[in-house]
Amino acid sequence: CPAGQTLKRRKFFKKRQPYEYIAAAGTCNSCRLKPQCTKAKSGRTLKRHVRQGDLDSMLTQARSRESKKDIRTRQHLMERSFAQATHYGFKRARWRRLWRVQIQEYLTAAIQNIKILLK
Repeated sequence: CPAGQTLKRRKFFKKRQPYEYIAAAGTCNSCRLKPQCTKAKSGRTLKRHVRQGDLDSMLTQARSRESKKDIRTRQHLMERSFAQATHYGFKRARWRRLWRVQIQEYLTAAIQNIKILLK
């Protein structure tokens, strides 16, 4: 809460794993910062993931210059080959069992290499 009030944990959602915190309606209605904080009549509610600290650190890492540079190099080097492989059936396995799928992957890679050699 911007006014410094502590919110009580109300609920845990199993599917996406956030905790829901809620402030009492009476506390929010008497607060002078309510227009900045919430428009709800029942008070402020807030959802926070169990591993929110880890998610925040991953977001800051993803927004750094190094990661953006890595994404640019990946787009030029790898994403193009994966996109070409989807044209040759890499998107879906034609057979079942691991060794048969590996054969399909080898054939797809061979087609890509032959295409590069022909250029």
